[in-house]
Amino acid sequence: MTDLDLLHFEQLKSEIQAQYLQNHTPSDENISNWKGIDIIYFQEDLRKIAKGNISEKSFYTYFKTTPVTKLPRIDILNLLSVYAGYVSWFDFKKNHLFADEILEIEDNDNSEEIAESPISTNLLQTSESPASDDDNVALKDNKNRVLQNNTTESQIINQNTTLENTRGKTVENAPKKGLKDYLWLGISAVLALLLIALGLKTYIFPKEFTYTFIDADRNSKINDELDVQILKEDESPILFKVKPNESFIYKNP
Repeated sequence: MTDLDLLHFEQLKSEIQAQYLQNHTPSDENISNWKGIDIIYFQEDLRKIAKGNISEKSFYTYFKTTPVTKLPRIDILNLLSVYAGYVSWFDFKKNHLFADEILEIEDNDNSEEIAESPISTNLLQTSESPASDDDNVALKDNKNRVLQNNTTESQIINQNTTLENTRGKTVENAPKKGLKDYLWLGISAVLALLLIALGLKTYIFPKEFTYTFIDADRNSKINDELDVQILKEDESPILFKVKPNESFIYKNP
């Protein structure tokens, strides 16, 4: 990111403001002073024209601060550029070049050549070469080691089987637990279930919230139909329609 990109973004904000003012009358013509219902109407216009949306948090971060010190993500820049009437963020900058400014274009069409691995070549040559006498001796030694390992493993398995039989006899000879032990286990299980149920009470029984929307500029209820957007982290926005003069009721699962 360069200082020129930040200047370009300030230019883009001015054109976004001009685009919105063509068909809307916000509480303030300066986009940095918009709040509340102005931001909601702008989000609706952005969805209608550019087929996308930005969160209220992003609006406050990049539009309420003047001048900005950091750029939004490239997808947000492309979305805002489309709203202002351009194909993309790159297209916007191309049409607003400063003196001696050169746009950098990444070339992703360069082909890559895959070199043959010398290790693979050596392996192929080795596998094709005939086996020598030394190799035959090594193969015989390996066979003997495998037979020795198999014998050792069978001995270990036999020892484990003997130990398991001995343990089984010990368990059979152990006295059975008394009735009191089972009662205590049952009581402990019931108490554990009760504690789990109390801990999950918040998730099992959802909470209900009622919201009444007031126009901050006029200090009165909003009599128009509203679009309410529920934003959750790492989730897509959820949209609700609120009829005029009605409160919005939301149940938090």
